[in-house]
Amino acid sequence: MFFASYYVKRIIGLAVSLAMVGSVAGCGASASKLYSDNQPSVAVFKSGTKYEVPEQIPNILADQIGYDLQSEKALVFRGAETPINFAIYDKESGEMVYTEETFNPVYNAELGEYDCIGYFNELKRSGTYYAYSDVLGESYTFEIKDDIFSDLFRLACRKYRDSLNGKGHLETDTALRCRVAENLLMANELNGPAFTDNTGVPESGNQIPDILDEVRLEAESLLEMQDQKTGGIYGSSSSGISMEATISFAGMMSAFGLQYRRFDEAFATRALQAADIAWDCFLKNEDPKENTMAFFAAAQLYRATGTDEYRQVLENFFLRSDFEELFNSDEAVFLGAVTYLSINQDVDIEICKMLMKYLMERAETIAEKSSQSAYLVTDIPRDGSFTKMLNDMRCLTITDHVIYNHEYTTIIENHMHFFGGMNPEAVNYMTDNTARSYKESGLDSILDDPEQNSLLIFMLSVLENK
Repeated sequence: MFFASYYVKRIIGLAVSLAMVGSVAGCGASASKLYSDNQPSVAVFKSGTKYEVPEQIPNILADQIGYDLQSEKALVFRGAETPINFAIYDKESGEMVYTEETFNPVYNAELGEYDCIGYFNELKRSGTYYAYSDVLGESYTFEIKDDIFSDLFRLACRKYRDSLNGKGHLETDTALRCRVAENLLMANELNGPAFTDNTGVPESGNQIPDILDEVRLEAESLLEMQDQKTGGIYGSSSSGISMEATISFAGMMSAFGLQYRRFDEAFATRALQAADIAWDCFLKNEDPKENTMAFFAAAQLYRATGTDEYRQVLENFFLRSDFEELFNSDEAVFLGAVTYLSINQDVDIEICKMLMKYLMERAETIAEKSSQSAYLVTDIPRDGSFTKMLNDMRCLTITDHVIYNHEYTTIIENHMHFFGGMNPEAVNYMTDNTARSYKESGLDSILDDPEQNSLLIFMLSVLENK
């Protein structure tokens, strides 16, 4: 039944389009049915007169980077009227290769639009395609192939190397630099096989994962930021000693030292000693109970050394009446708690049970929010920052590592599809080689923001490692 009605609609649509050829009003009317009216405009000049015409953005939203051959594949359809059916066409041959019904049409009050989802999971043939429906027209093209995110993963990792060599890197906030390195260290620990020793950096082939080579470069640079008299860390190359930078340094260098021991014990020991000195400096200036970064740093230092002083700081935090709230709202507490779960030193089993409960509950909340979203994501940011979404995906990646859940991997992939174009603006926020990228929209790439890029690498590492 679908095939018959589908071709009838295509023929009728073609006849209507031919009847409108040559008519400016007709072309405008046709376009308004296929594309959203509420879109950015571009200026067009004709006979000295300036006209504003809508930029034609598809209302079938696809990941312009593409979909993995074996994974779940979704499209978002939006408009005043959503289609019942859709089809996938091969870009090269023009052949229709897949048809399916859409799913769960709803009114999205937040965005003021009707949305529905279409899946084409059974299309498992490599190629370049586009989606079509009679109601909404065509999507941008997308690719289907094995390991679709591999090139993006390598690009994101190279971006980190570029940032280390970038002009003004030493002017970047030291605490931020530490957070970026922490993300990469944890990603490597959880998804080590994804990080190889052959990415083409100068250190490739030295039997050390290239990502650790790069974090070592950052560690060497950060050691230069430590004041030798006080142990404090400068907030940047042009500012004074900062306690936020000092405690961030203590946590990151502890994590690095522990991971790097098996490659270079001497340098790892130097990093751990520098972290310990920074911790002492922090204690002379601030109360660790007043700064949640102290909880994260104490967890890393206790994991690396087993020293009781760090355990005491952790236990004081665990006794706080607002600890569960902090676990869900403060990333330093969340990451410190995750670190505690991985400690081989003496730990409180009841505390571990509590932390596992919090972790599972947070992951399930993220999964539920994603399932209720018309775009299959936890959040649709209005400020141009994807940090919250990326932090949510880091939580799912960590939870998935502890207790494997295929649903979590699918949610992570759906967020990648959102960043690649399956979003309200139909923008590829990561690369500039697709039909509509961040460049055309006057925006920044996620890869150009060091912290967001490190979180993206975290996400990509689990997909590269699956």
